[in-house]
Amino acid sequence: MQAFIFLLFASSCHCVMNFGRLQSAGVKGLVYCKGKPAKGVSVKLYEKEVMFDRLMDKGKTDKYGAFKLWGRAREWSDIEPVLYIYNKCGRRFARKVTIDIPSTYITHFGQKVKFYDVRKVELSKS
Repeated sequence: MQAFIFLLFASSCHCVMNFGRLQSAGVKGLVYCKGKPAKGVSVKLYEKEVMFDRLMDKGKTDKYGAFKLWGRAREWSDIEPVLYIYNKCGRRFARKVTIDIPSTYITHFGQKVKFYDVRKVELSKS
């Protein structure tokens, strides 16, 4: 009986995790350090969760400091995308800059991804 209850619970958890609305979000922009393009800076797009954030996409800035990320996640409620920029920019230790993506840039399955443009992020001032 315990095995039956466990299997029933496990299968229901699997269903909950694989259903929900497929949603997408995108972000793009330029990263600068002390007025110059920041090349090779790590940028990551996450979906905020209660316990652990879920990675949607990651990359590095190009020689112009530019980046473009997008990802998708399946969630019952609206996803909460957030951009993390990991950098040193003249500091001794690396730190993380956090930028929330507005909900108006969340699209649903079948819709074209909208990219939130953070424009120019100056790391030396944040």
